Amino acid sequence: MLKQRQLDVLRLVVQIFTTTGQPVGSTTLKNAGINASSATIRNDLALLEERGLLEKRHTSSGRVPSIQGYRYYVDYLIDLEDSNFRDQKVIQELFSHATFYSINDLFEQAVKIVSKMTHYTAFITEPSMNKKKLVQFQLVPLNQRQLMSIVVTDQGNIDTHIYPLDKTITIQDLDKMLAIAKQRLVGQTFDVIHQRLRTELPITLQRYFSNAHHILNLYQMILNQSLENKIYVSGQLNLLNERIIGDLAKFKKVYRFMNDHYQLHQLLTNDLSTLEVKIGEELQCELLKEMTMISVSYQFNHNSYGTIAILGPSSLSYAKIIHQLQIFKQEFEKQLQQYNNAMKTSSGKEDDL
Repeated sequence: MLKQRQLDVLRLVVQIFTTTGQPVGSTTLKNAGINASSATIRNDLALLEERGLLEKRHTSSGRVPSIQGYRYYVDYLIDLEDSNFRDQKVIQELFSHATFYSINDLFEQAVKIVSKMTHYTAFITEPSMNKKKLVQFQLVPLNQRQLMSIVVTDQGNIDTHIYPLDKTITIQDLDKMLAIAKQRLVGQTFDVIHQRLRTELPITLQRYFSNAHHILNLYQMILNQSLENKIYVSGQLNLLNERIIGDLAKFKKVYRFMNDHYQLHQLLTNDLSTLEVKIGEELQCELLKEMTMISVSYQFNHNSYGTIAILGPSSLSYAKIIHQLQIFKQEFEKQLQQYNNAMKTSSGKEDDL
Protein backbone atom coordinates (compact mmCIF):
# COMPACT_ATOMS: atom_id res chain seq x y z
CA MET A 1 0.00 0.00 0.00
CA LEU A 2 1.50 3.32 -1.05
CA LYS A 3 1.58 6.26 1.32
CA GLN A 4 -0.03 9.55 0.35
CA ARG A 5 3.39 11.18 -0.15
CA GLN A 6 4.43 8.41 -2.52
CA LEU A 7 1.19 8.81 -4.46
CA ASP A 8 1.93 12.55 -4.68
CA VAL A 9 5.44 11.77 -5.92
CA LEU A 10 4.09 9.48 -8.63
CA ARG A 11 1.46 12.02 -9.68
CA LEU A 12 4.07 14.77 -9.96
CA VAL A 13 6.54 12.60 -11.86
CA VAL A 14 3.86 11.85 -14.46
CA GLN A 15 2.73 15.47 -14.69
CA ILE A 16 6.24 16.90 -14.93
CA PHE A 17 7.57 14.31 -17.36
CA THR A 18 4.58 14.58 -19.71
CA THR A 19 5.10 18.35 -19.76
CA THR A 20 8.90 18.57 -20.07
CA GLY A 21 9.97 15.20 -21.44
CA GLN A 22 12.84 15.20 -18.92
CA PRO A 23 13.49 12.60 -16.17
CA VAL A 24 12.36 13.82 -12.76
CA GLY A 25 14.66 13.85 -9.71
CA SER A 26 14.31 14.59 -6.02
CA THR A 27 15.28 18.26 -6.33
CA THR A 28 12.60 18.90 -8.94
CA LEU A 29 9.99 17.15 -6.80
CA LYS A 30 11.02 19.08 -3.69
CA ASN A 31 10.72 22.35 -5.59
CA ALA A 32 7.32 21.20 -6.92
CA GLY A 33 5.92 20.90 -3.40
CA ILE A 34 6.84 17.50 -1.94
CA ASN A 35 7.36 18.27 1.76
CA ALA A 36 10.19 15.87 2.58
CA SER A 37 13.96 15.70 2.53
CA SER A 38 15.78 14.86 -0.69
CA ALA A 39 16.86 11.55 0.83
CA THR A 40 13.25 10.62 1.67
CA ILE A 41 12.10 11.55 -1.85
CA ARG A 42 14.89 9.44 -3.36
CA ASN A 43 13.70 6.52 -1.25
CA ASP A 44 10.16 7.08 -2.50
CA LEU A 45 11.41 7.13 -6.10
CA ALA A 46 13.33 3.89 -5.52
CA LEU A 47 10.23 2.25 -4.00
CA LEU A 48 8.04 3.32 -6.92
CA GLU A 49 10.64 1.96 -9.30
CA GLU A 50 10.69 -1.33 -7.39
CA ARG A 51 6.89 -1.51 -7.70
CA GLY A 52 7.23 -1.10 -11.47
CA LEU A 53 5.56 2.32 -11.58
CA LEU A 54 8.70 4.27 -12.46
CA GLU A 55 11.79 3.57 -14.54
CA LYS A 56 15.35 4.87 -14.48
CA ARG A 57 16.87 6.06 -17.72
CA HIS A 58 20.56 5.53 -18.39
CA THR A 59 22.80 7.09 -15.75
CA SER A 60 20.44 9.94 -14.89
CA SER A 61 19.30 10.06 -11.28
CA GLY A 62 15.81 11.05 -12.42
CA ARG A 63 12.92 8.71 -13.09
CA VAL A 64 10.26 8.49 -15.75
CA PRO A 65 6.86 6.78 -15.57
CA SER A 66 6.57 3.20 -16.79
CA ILE A 67 3.58 1.97 -18.80
CA GLN A 68 2.26 0.52 -15.53
CA GLY A 69 2.83 3.90 -13.88
CA TYR A 70 0.77 5.71 -16.52
CA ARG A 71 -2.00 3.15 -16.05
CA TYR A 72 -2.00 3.68 -12.27
CA TYR A 73 -2.03 7.45 -12.74
CA VAL A 74 -5.00 7.35 -15.13
CA ASP A 75 -6.96 4.94 -12.93
CA TYR A 76 -6.34 6.51 -9.51
CA LEU A 77 -4.46 9.81 -9.55
CA ILE A 78 -5.53 11.89 -12.53
CA ASP A 79 -7.06 15.26 -11.73
CA LEU A 80 -9.23 16.24 -14.69
CA GLU A 81 -9.44 19.92 -15.46
CA ASP A 82 -12.66 21.85 -15.08
CA SER A 83 -14.43 22.98 -18.22
CA ASN A 84 -12.24 25.48 -20.02
CA PHE A 85 -14.18 28.26 -21.71
CA ARG A 86 -11.17 29.18 -23.84
CA ASP A 87 -10.88 25.65 -25.30
CA GLN A 88 -14.59 25.67 -26.05
CA LYS A 89 -14.35 29.02 -27.86
CA VAL A 90 -11.35 27.83 -29.90
CA ILE A 91 -13.22 24.73 -31.07
CA GLN A 92 -16.34 26.77 -31.88
CA GLU A 93 -14.19 29.20 -33.85
CA LEU A 94 -12.57 26.38 -35.85
CA PHE A 95 -15.96 24.92 -36.72
CA SER A 96 -17.32 28.34 -37.69
CA HIS A 97 -14.60 28.75 -40.34
CA ALA A 98 -15.28 25.35 -41.91
CA THR A 99 -17.66 24.84 -44.83
CA PHE A 100 -19.84 21.72 -44.95
CA TYR A 101 -21.52 20.66 -48.19
CA SER A 102 -22.28 17.18 -46.87
CA ILE A 103 -21.97 15.26 -43.64
CA ASN A 104 -18.78 13.74 -45.07
CA ASP A 105 -17.31 17.27 -45.13
CA LEU A 106 -18.32 17.74 -41.49
CA PHE A 107 -16.44 14.60 -40.45
CA GLU A 108 -13.37 15.49 -42.52
CA GLN A 109 -13.18 18.97 -41.02
CA ALA A 110 -13.89 17.69 -37.50
CA VAL A 111 -11.05 15.16 -37.48
CA LYS A 112 -8.66 17.87 -38.70
CA ILE A 113 -9.75 20.07 -35.79
CA VAL A 114 -9.04 17.27 -33.28
CA SER A 115 -5.58 16.70 -34.74
CA LYS A 116 -4.78 20.42 -34.79
CA MET A 117 -6.04 20.88 -31.23
CA THR A 118 -4.11 17.95 -29.71
CA HIS A 119 -1.09 17.77 -32.09
CA TYR A 120 -1.58 14.00 -32.35
CA THR A 121 -3.08 11.62 -34.89
CA ALA A 122 -6.87 11.84 -34.70
CA PHE A 123 -9.69 9.48 -35.69
CA ILE A 124 -13.45 9.83 -35.94
CA THR A 125 -15.68 6.91 -36.89
CA GLU A 126 -19.04 7.49 -38.49
CA PRO A 127 -22.05 6.69 -36.30
CA SER A 128 -23.53 3.23 -36.69
CA MET A 129 -25.24 2.83 -40.06
CA ASN A 130 -27.96 0.28 -39.26
CA LYS A 131 -30.68 2.83 -38.42
CA LYS A 132 -29.90 5.13 -41.34
CA LYS A 133 -32.26 5.06 -44.29
CA LEU A 134 -31.29 4.71 -47.92
CA VAL A 135 -32.78 7.70 -49.73
CA GLN A 136 -30.98 7.52 -53.08
CA PHE A 137 -29.46 4.68 -55.09
CA GLN A 138 -27.94 5.40 -58.48
CA LEU A 139 -25.92 3.32 -60.94
CA VAL A 140 -23.92 5.20 -63.58
CA PRO A 141 -22.21 3.16 -66.35
CA LEU A 142 -18.80 4.68 -67.08
CA ASN A 143 -18.00 2.33 -69.93
CA GLN A 144 -18.76 -1.26 -70.88
CA ARG A 145 -16.76 -2.68 -67.99
CA GLN A 146 -17.01 -0.07 -65.18
CA LEU A 147 -19.85 1.24 -63.07
CA MET A 148 -20.09 4.09 -60.55
CA SER A 149 -22.53 3.71 -57.65
CA ILE A 150 -24.02 6.57 -55.64
CA VAL A 151 -25.60 5.78 -52.27
CA VAL A 152 -27.14 8.56 -50.15
CA THR A 153 -28.60 8.20 -46.64
CA ASP A 154 -31.19 10.26 -44.79
CA GLN A 155 -28.39 11.69 -42.63
CA GLY A 156 -26.55 13.12 -45.62
CA ASN A 157 -23.89 10.45 -46.16
CA ILE A 158 -22.87 10.34 -49.81
CA ASP A 159 -20.95 7.21 -50.78
CA THR A 160 -19.55 6.81 -54.30
CA HIS A 161 -17.46 3.91 -55.61
CA ILE A 162 -16.36 2.47 -58.93
CA TYR A 163 -16.83 -1.26 -59.56
CA PRO A 164 -15.88 -3.61 -62.39
CA LEU A 165 -18.88 -4.93 -64.32
CA ASP A 166 -19.19 -8.64 -64.98
CA LYS A 167 -19.36 -9.25 -68.72
CA THR A 168 -22.81 -10.84 -68.33
CA ILE A 169 -24.35 -7.59 -66.98
CA THR A 170 -25.90 -5.29 -69.59
CA ILE A 171 -27.20 -1.71 -69.49
CA GLN A 172 -30.72 -3.16 -69.47
CA ASP A 173 -29.80 -5.21 -66.39
CA LEU A 174 -28.65 -2.01 -64.61
CA ASP A 175 -31.98 -0.34 -65.40
CA LYS A 176 -33.81 -3.31 -63.84
CA MET A 177 -31.49 -3.18 -60.79
CA LEU A 178 -32.39 0.48 -60.29
CA ALA A 179 -36.09 -0.22 -60.55
CA ILE A 180 -35.89 -3.08 -58.02
CA ALA A 181 -33.78 -0.99 -55.64
CA LYS A 182 -36.30 1.86 -55.72
CA GLN A 183 -39.14 -0.55 -55.05
CA ARG A 184 -37.52 -2.81 -52.43
CA LEU A 185 -34.62 -0.94 -50.84
CA VAL A 186 -34.93 2.86 -51.05
CA GLY A 187 -36.66 4.23 -47.96
CA GLN A 188 -35.57 1.29 -45.81
CA THR A 189 -33.06 1.30 -42.96
CA PHE A 190 -29.76 -0.43 -43.58
CA ASP A 191 -30.48 -3.26 -41.15
CA VAL A 192 -33.65 -4.05 -43.14
CA ILE A 193 -31.69 -3.79 -46.40
CA HIS A 194 -29.02 -6.13 -45.07
CA GLN A 195 -31.72 -8.65 -44.16
CA ARG A 196 -33.41 -8.38 -47.57
CA LEU A 197 -30.09 -8.96 -49.35
CA ARG A 198 -29.94 -12.34 -47.60
CA THR A 199 -33.59 -13.38 -47.84
CA GLU A 200 -36.15 -12.01 -50.29
CA LEU A 201 -33.91 -10.22 -52.83
CA PRO A 202 -32.23 -13.41 -54.16
CA ILE A 203 -35.69 -14.85 -54.86
CA THR A 204 -36.83 -11.65 -56.61
CA LEU A 205 -33.71 -11.55 -58.79
CA GLN A 206 -34.28 -15.09 -59.99
CA ARG A 207 -37.53 -13.91 -61.63
CA TYR A 208 -35.92 -11.13 -63.66
CA PHE A 209 -32.34 -12.18 -64.40
CA SER A 210 -30.73 -15.24 -65.95
CA ASN A 211 -27.48 -14.04 -64.32
CA ALA A 212 -29.09 -13.43 -60.88
CA HIS A 213 -25.95 -14.55 -59.03
CA HIS A 214 -23.83 -11.78 -60.61
CA ILE A 215 -26.54 -9.18 -60.02
CA LEU A 216 -26.82 -10.14 -56.35
CA ASN A 217 -23.04 -9.93 -55.96
CA LEU A 218 -23.09 -6.40 -57.36
CA TYR A 219 -25.88 -5.33 -54.99
CA GLN A 220 -23.94 -6.82 -52.06
CA MET A 221 -20.67 -5.14 -53.03
CA ILE A 222 -22.29 -1.73 -53.29
CA LEU A 223 -24.54 -1.85 -50.23
CA ASN A 224 -22.21 -3.76 -47.89
CA GLN A 225 -19.42 -1.29 -48.57
CA SER A 226 -21.83 1.57 -47.90
CA LEU A 227 -22.91 -0.15 -44.68
CA GLU A 228 -19.37 -0.03 -43.29
CA ASN A 229 -18.74 2.87 -40.94
CA LYS A 230 -16.06 5.10 -42.41
CA ILE A 231 -13.05 6.12 -40.36
CA TYR A 232 -11.73 9.63 -40.86
CA VAL A 233 -8.05 10.12 -40.02
CA SER A 234 -5.90 13.25 -39.75
CA GLY A 235 -2.44 14.15 -38.49
CA GLN A 236 -0.58 10.96 -39.39
CA LEU A 237 2.62 12.98 -39.82
CA ASN A 238 2.37 14.04 -36.17
CA LEU A 239 3.63 10.53 -35.41
CA LEU A 240 7.07 11.64 -36.62
CA ASN A 241 7.45 13.72 -33.47
CA GLU A 242 10.57 12.40 -31.72
CA ARG A 243 8.56 11.74 -28.54
CA ILE A 244 6.21 9.48 -30.50
CA ILE A 245 8.08 7.69 -33.31
CA GLY A 246 11.52 9.03 -34.00
CA ASP A 247 12.49 6.03 -36.12
CA LEU A 248 11.55 6.46 -39.80
CA ALA A 249 11.31 2.71 -40.51
CA LYS A 250 8.85 2.22 -37.64
CA PHE A 251 6.91 5.31 -38.71
CA LYS A 252 6.40 3.79 -42.17
CA LYS A 253 5.01 0.60 -40.61
CA VAL A 254 2.61 2.55 -38.38
CA TYR A 255 1.60 4.76 -41.31
CA ARG A 256 0.68 1.65 -43.32
CA PHE A 257 -1.26 0.41 -40.29
CA MET A 258 -3.29 3.66 -40.38
CA ASN A 259 -4.46 2.75 -43.88
CA ASP A 260 -5.67 -0.72 -42.88
CA HIS A 261 -9.42 -0.23 -42.50
CA TYR A 262 -10.02 -3.54 -40.71
CA GLN A 263 -7.26 -3.08 -38.11
CA LEU A 264 -8.37 0.49 -37.40
CA HIS A 265 -11.93 -0.70 -36.74
CA GLN A 266 -10.58 -3.24 -34.23
CA LEU A 267 -8.49 -0.56 -32.56
CA LEU A 268 -11.31 1.97 -32.34
CA THR A 269 -13.95 -0.28 -30.81
CA ASN A 270 -14.77 1.27 -27.43
CA ASP A 271 -18.05 -0.50 -26.58
CA LEU A 272 -19.83 2.87 -26.22
CA SER A 273 -17.93 3.65 -23.03
CA THR A 274 -17.93 7.38 -22.33
CA LEU A 275 -14.14 7.44 -22.05
CA GLU A 276 -11.48 4.83 -22.70
CA VAL A 277 -7.71 5.04 -22.26
CA LYS A 278 -5.63 2.21 -23.73
CA ILE A 279 -1.93 2.23 -22.90
CA GLY A 280 0.84 0.11 -24.37
CA GLU A 281 -0.04 -3.58 -24.64
CA GLU A 282 -3.71 -2.78 -24.00
CA LEU A 283 -3.80 -1.67 -27.65
CA GLN A 284 -3.05 -5.30 -28.57
CA CYS A 285 -0.70 -4.24 -31.35
CA GLU A 286 3.06 -4.75 -31.22
CA LEU A 287 3.64 -1.61 -33.32
CA LEU A 288 1.82 0.55 -30.76
CA LYS A 289 3.16 -0.95 -27.52
CA GLU A 290 4.77 2.35 -26.45
CA MET A 291 1.76 4.47 -27.36
CA THR A 292 -1.59 5.52 -25.91
CA MET A 293 -5.03 5.85 -27.44
CA ILE A 294 -7.67 7.97 -25.73
CA SER A 295 -11.21 7.72 -27.09
CA VAL A 296 -14.67 9.02 -26.28
CA SER A 297 -17.97 7.93 -27.79
CA TYR A 298 -20.38 10.47 -29.21
CA GLN A 299 -24.09 10.19 -29.88
CA PHE A 300 -25.96 11.24 -32.99
CA ASN A 301 -29.70 11.19 -33.61
CA HIS A 302 -30.54 9.37 -30.35
CA ASN A 303 -29.57 5.82 -31.33
CA SER A 304 -26.37 6.15 -33.39
CA TYR A 305 -22.91 6.18 -31.85
CA GLY A 306 -19.38 6.77 -33.08
CA THR A 307 -15.89 7.24 -31.67
CA ILE A 308 -13.51 10.20 -31.40
CA ALA A 309 -9.93 9.21 -30.60
CA ILE A 310 -6.32 10.33 -30.62
CA LEU A 311 -3.15 8.25 -30.81
CA GLY A 312 -0.01 9.59 -29.19
CA PRO A 313 2.96 8.65 -27.02
CA SER A 314 2.49 7.04 -23.63
CA SER A 315 4.00 10.25 -22.24
CA LEU A 316 1.15 12.47 -23.47
CA SER A 317 -0.56 14.90 -21.10
CA TYR A 318 -3.50 12.72 -20.05
CA ALA A 319 -5.57 15.27 -18.13
CA LYS A 320 -5.24 17.89 -20.86
CA ILE A 321 -6.07 15.54 -23.75
CA ILE A 322 -9.04 13.95 -21.96
CA HIS A 323 -10.38 17.40 -21.18
CA GLN A 324 -9.94 18.55 -24.81
CA LEU A 325 -11.69 15.46 -26.18
CA GLN A 326 -14.62 15.87 -23.81
CA ILE A 327 -15.04 19.52 -24.81
CA PHE A 328 -14.71 18.63 -28.49
CA LYS A 329 -17.30 15.85 -28.14
CA GLN A 330 -19.87 18.34 -26.83
CA GLU A 331 -19.28 20.78 -29.68
CA PHE A 332 -19.18 18.03 -32.31
CA GLU A 333 -22.53 16.63 -31.16
CA LYS A 334 -23.97 20.15 -31.48
CA GLN A 335 -22.62 20.43 -35.03
CA LEU A 336 -24.11 17.05 -35.96
CA GLN A 337 -27.47 18.03 -34.50
CA GLN A 338 -27.47 21.33 -36.40
CA TYR A 339 -26.65 19.48 -39.60
CA ASN A 340 -29.41 16.95 -38.92
CA ASN A 341 -31.93 19.74 -38.30
CA ALA A 342 -30.91 21.41 -41.55
CA MET A 343 -31.36 18.12 -43.39
CA LYS A 344 -34.88 17.72 -41.98
CA THR A 345 -35.77 21.28 -42.97
CA SER A 346 -34.67 20.67 -46.55
CA SER A 347 -35.98 17.08 -46.71
CA GLY A 348 -38.49 18.02 -49.42
CA LYS A 349 -35.67 19.26 -51.61
CA GLU A 350 -33.56 16.21 -50.84
CA ASP A 351 -36.36 13.92 -52.01
CA ASP A 352 -36.22 15.62 -55.41
CA LEU A 353 -32.53 14.76 -55.95
